[in-house]
Amino acid sequence: MQMPPGQNFSTYEMCRSTAVSTPLQTYLGKPITQDISRTLLTRNGKDDGYWLVARGLSHAYDCFDCQNLYFQPSKTSPTQLEYSAIYKIHKSSGSFRWNFASYGADFATWPEPSRMHLHAADYGGLVHDEDWRILAVDERKENEPEWIALYYCGGAPGVKEAYEGSCVMTPNGLMPSDPQEAKKIDDAYKKAGITLACVPNNTAAACAGHPTPPPTSAEA
Repeated sequence: MQMPPGQNFSTYEMCRSTAVSTPLQTYLGKPITQDISRTLLTRNGKDDGYWLVARGLSHAYDCFDCQNLYFQPSKTSPTQLEYSAIYKIHKSSGSFRWNFASYGADFATWPEPSRMHLHAADYGGLVHDEDWRILAVDERKENEPEWIALYYCGGAPGVKEAYEGSCVMTPNGLMPSDPQEAKKIDDAYKKAGITLACVPNNTAAACAGHPTPPPTSAEA
């Protein structure tokens, strides 16, 4: 679905200013680069760039149960990433289904090296464009983050829907237990004026039967 001709819609009208929701500027005391951002998001190739959402802003999307996210190198461009999500949708009948989303992620749309443009040509029948920003990241081990705090915003012009969200990704779906790391996350979202309000169910029972992850670029 595309927006009808002659109608206007601002895809990014829900986005917070970068002065408030500020993309990460440094990593380990040095200016962050696009290469570093890609390395962190893909976990330097570990576990196919797998993450599990531990906490989010909104029940409308951020806290679907068992939300597995994958950031993997693009099959077509060394400067881009492929983003995939597999998550659980509970139906009103009491049953559930697994939902899939796939986006391309590029770092060329905006000047900040920790900010990316995600585009889905057909997600649920709609075109989606989103602005994703790394707000903070675990810096205890170089290129081995145990958490990343993200903010995103965007829209689906075909239905004139704009939205925003936030999520903390961790490898095990649990928030960090280290008080200093927890404070870094809280401070990043406090600066952005965001209160994380939901926690997905990532228990083994809830996630039983989760579909297998997408193949890596090397396997595809």
